[in-house]
Amino acid sequence: MIDTIKIGMPHLNFNGLDPVWLFKTLGDRHWSMLNDVTAVNKDNQRLYASFFGCEVNFNRGQDFFKENSELSFQSNIFKFNNQIYRSTHAISVGDNIATATFDSIFVKKDLVSGTLIKDEPISNGRQIDQIDTVFLDEHKRIKRELGNLDCSDFNKITFSPELYFNGVKILYFANYLNLILLNEYLTFDKILDPLKKINIYYFKNIEVTDDVYGKTIQKDDDTYETILLSNNKAIAYCLTKR
Repeated sequence: MIDTIKIGMPHLNFNGLDPVWLFKTLGDRHWSMLNDVTAVNKDNQRLYASFFGCEVNFNRGQDFFKENSELSFQSNIFKFNNQIYRSTHAISVGDNIATATFDSIFVKKDLVSGTLIKDEPISNGRQIDQIDTVFLDEHKRIKRELGNLDCSDFNKITFSPELYFNGVKILYFANYLNLILLNEYLTFDKILDPLKKINIYYFKNIEVTDDVYGKTIQKDDDTYETILLSNNKAIAYCLTKR
């Protein structure tokens, strides 16, 4: 399934195209292409498409996208298995084409604990092209390597849950990136260069009352690594290239 739209006047931030807005836009496109997948389980409980790995390559850079740029989005959806789906996106402005890949798994919200649990939607027989690779191995490897963490050398990140959580009290996936960019600023006390590439992996949701901590290090001249932590467990891991 290929879906194409055009958007005039994209949302910008200090460095160009706002990556949080882009994640929200692509997340919505991912979800809309799954609208024929029945998002309930065998017990008729509501399921949600929860992202576990995303990659955006801005090609010429975040700053290539300007005011009054018209963006053309061409998107496709693929099935890895009954739970996992991948969307791919080409975002064009002029002769620059940025690319994005988003992987999601279906989860339900436990009615007692509020935790998210993997589950399988009821199949409706719709044919979606199969794909044989997703970010699953990288996700498992990074989560295993991070293990238990000590927040003593992390920044405590203060934010308003009202702005970051969605209507079902799940930390909206694009706002993990918001927290990552905030922690980069807290760490270096300046706005970094425009983004070239983002790789982000999501490990767990948090409660509205949970504290969040972040640690960013500069790995080389243009690469920054950020870990978001809550209750001594990593909730997200991100590499940004600038």
